[in-house]
Amino acid sequence: MLWFTHHLANKSGGIQDLVYHNIFGDKTQFRVSFKDQQVRDDFNEGLKYIHEKGIYQQIIDKYLKD
Repeated sequence: MLWFTHHLANKSGGIQDLVYHNIFGDKTQFRVSFKDQQVRDDFNEGLKYIHEKGIYQQIIDKYLKD
């Protein structure tokens, strides 16, 4: 993570506060971060939709079986 933070700071001109979203649970260390609040809000709307329709659980069942 230290390398990534250093790389991001050099690429963007400085370190910015980031909000991490642990969308994959404990199965993986991948996280999502957004520079644009509108993109974040759109992503959250889509994520809410697939949760409500049961699509999220179908994806989990298909790809993250124990």
